[in-house]
Order: sequence, then structure tokens, then C-alpha cells
Amino acid sequence: MKIKNILIIQITIILLLKQTESYSWLQKQRITSNPIQNGNRFGFVVSTYNNEAIISAPRNNDSRGAVFLYTKDAGNNWNQTGIITNDIYPEEIGRSLCMSEDWIFLGAPYSDDYVGVVYVYQNVSGIWTPFQNLSEQDGEYGDQFGYSVAVGGNYLAVGAKEDDQAAGLAYIFTFTGTKWNMSKKLIPPDYAPGNYFGVAVAASQNGWVFIASNCTDSCKGAVYAYKEVDGDWNYTQKITASDAQSNDLFGSSLAVDGDNLLIGAYGRSSKTGIVFHYVLQDDLWIQSQKIVADDAAVGDRFGKAVSIQGALAFIGAYGYNNSAGAAYYFVLENGTWNQQQILTASNPTPNVYFGYSSSIFAPWVFVGAFAGDQVYSFYYNGPIPPSPSPYPSPSPSPSPSPSSSPSPSPSPTTNSVKSSNLTVILVSVFIPLGVIGLVLFAILAKRRQKKKLAKIRQEIFQENSANPLGDN
Repeated sequence: MKIKNILIIQITIILLLKQTESYSWLQKQRITSNPIQNGNRFGFVVSTYNNEAIISAPRNNDSRGAVFLYTKDAGNNWNQTGIITNDIYPEEIGRSLCMSEDWIFLGAPYSDDYVGVVYVYQNVSGIWTPFQNLSEQDGEYGDQFGYSVAVGGNYLAVGAKEDDQAAGLAYIFTFTGTKWNMSKKLIPPDYAPGNYFGVAVAASQNGWVFIASNCTDSCKGAVYAYKEVDGDWNYTQKITASDAQSNDLFGSSLAVDGDNLLIGAYGRSSKTGIVFHYVLQDDLWIQSQKIVADDAAVGDRFGKAVSIQGALAFIGAYGYNNSAGAAYYFVLENGTWNQQQILTASNPTPNVYFGYSSSIFAPWVFVGAFAGDQVYSFYYNGPIPPSPSPYPSPSPSPSPSPSSSPSPSPSPTTNSVKSSNLTVILVSVFIPLGVIGLVLFAILAKRRQKKKLAKIRQEIFQENSANPLGDN
């Protein structure tokens, strides 16, 4: 075989191997607070934007609370650059939090006899500076204003889940250019004590706000959608699970990006947990998929935390493997969320609650393990899957919910990649190699055949030369 042909085949093999290279989330850093204070619940909530991250420790300093600020350096290390504290007991500043490019919002629902407050910080030339304190106009003892917060552009949603005998309320604040003003008090149409309206909130960049009430109707749960129209916020829809069950706690976690909404129901099937995916179609949110873990087990609490960015999602299951915890990585492919990887701590330990919180800003994701006072950063070592656009119609037959007694979780493997992906990779590598091998075999066989025919012709020629008449 010519050297040129051999080189072409070798290059082809290299390209095939390159195309089937496996990408995954790799643990980069285990982050602890400085100073370290055991039991401060460091990692209770995390939020990240661009090269900055904030991590709460609501039990810091005897439940006064603290929020730690981090910035990523050129070496991809996250360094603590500041700390926000308060001296009010038992405020628990950072019980909720969120951030954007210019703003940080810190909920302190236990402030002022549990009336609650939200602290606003503005990014001024790279320095996070106190800007404003937000509160209810008619706040009362026990309302817990600031129990949940979410920012979307120039508006902020704030939940007060204990207002009026735990019926709950929510508020929308709008930035006017000089300050944040309360623009709407949200009250659901089926307002009732014990529903916990405002237990979780989410806000999109395209004019939608979602308020969860996870104990509505025997804790089946519901999520209420509001749309901004000409500066006003209009109630549009009550979102419930298609197969709602008592104690689902549907709405315990929310995450929205564009036309995709994830709603966690970690109470489903004896706290096995499930997450529902909804898509926006003609101003209605339509259920598209029921997302379950491939290795679902009772007590995992899959869906206690959800975070989304484009076609990427992380779902926390802090009860996984004796509450060592896990975070499941999903990718949206052709309208379906497919599990790709399970993240666990590098040193998984029972009862640290890894996966209780998460926040993604690709190529980084942060996962909190507040019972161990730790947060883990992970970095994606490949190209980020593109955001879905346009979105296909939802499937009419969602995948079934987990059974009441699924098999127990296997021992955790840090950054374990889904086995089906490995199968795809192996098949995609060895099938092309097999084809190349067959081609090479055919080429060599053909060359051997030509040599054999030439030899036979030579022998015949020699025999004919010795006996030209052909008689023996």
C-alpha cells in the first residue's frame, strides 16, 4: 500500500476520534468561607453572574447571617473578595438572594420580628455598594417578606410566604432609574391560609414572573404566572401538574429562561422527586415533559433545586446516597431534556446536602452543600450546547413519573457521565474504525488476488512455452 494512502487513513482515524471526544463538568474548586464558622450553613443559596458569585451563610454569627462575595481570576480560581454582614438578630441575611450584572438582592425574612426586608446592592465601578432597603408598606409580624427573591431585567419579584396565616403574598418592584419602587402586590385568585404563596419566585428577561404556592390543595402545589403588559402585571394562568398528587410540593423550586420553565416537586413519590418542564406557546405555559432521574430512589428529593441557562439545566437531589447529595446535569435536545451527567462532591459524605442549591452561568456551575458548609465549582471542558430556538411543540405523552418504590441509588461517582453516552461514543468510534478496517482488508485482499493471478499467468506462460501443442 502506498505511504500516501496510509497517511490519509491515519488522519481520518484521528479526526473521527476527535469528533467523538467526551465533554463533561469537572470539579474545579471546593470553596469554604473565610473565616470558617461551622454550622453557618455556608452554601444555603448560591448565585453567579459572569465572573462573580455570591454565597449565603444565613446562620453565620448566631443567625445574623452573612453573604460572601467571590470573583474569578485569570487562572479560573474563585477568590473571596468581600463579605456582607449585619448585626441584627436573628435576621438571617442571605436566606434568599439573587444577582445580575448590576445588582445584588439579599433577603432577610426574619428581620424586624419576622416582618422581613430585602437589601439592595449596586455595582459601582466594580464595588458592591449599599443602595436601598425594600420592605412591605403594611408589613406585619411573621410575614417573612424576602423569603424568596428573583430578578429579571429591571424588575424584582419578592415572596412573603407567611403573610396572613401563611396564605402568602408576593410583590413586584421596578427600577425607575433612581430607585426600586413597589409596582404591584400579587394575590392569587384562590388565596387561602396555609398555601405558602411566595415560597419560591422566578423572573424572566422577557416580561414573566412566576410565584409558587407549594402547599395549595393538600400540598399538591401550584405556580401562578404573571405577564407584564404596558407597565402592569396581569395574572394569566394557574400552572399545575397534569397528574398532581398530595404532598408533591410542586413549586418548591423554580427556574425560567426564555420560553422554558422548570418547576420542582421534590415531594413526589415519598420524596423521590420530579421536575416538570413547561414551554411558552401563545402566552400559555404548556407542560412538555416530566423529568426524573435515571437512578431515582425514595428520599432523593430530586428537584429541590433547579437552575437553567439556555439548553442546560441542573437539578439538585440533596437526599441522594444518604444525603451526601448530587446534582443532575441535563441538556435540552430536540425538545427533550436528557440526563448527561451526575455531579457529586469529590469527598462525598453523608448528610452534607450537596445539591441543596445550584446556580449556572456557563461554563461554570456552583453547587451548594450547606450542611457541610461547602460550595463546589465545576467547569465545562467543551463547547456549550446552543440555546433552543425555535421551540418545538410539546410531546402529547410525557414520560411516566417514578414508581413509589424505585431501586436504591448506587454509590456516587464524581462527575459520572451517563452510560448511554459512553455507548454512543464507543459505537461512533469503533463502527468507523471497523469500516476502515474492512476497506483496508478489501484493498489488501484485492492486491493479493492480483499478485496471485499474475503468478498463475506466469506459470501458464512458462508451461505453454515448454509444451506449445498442449499435449501431455
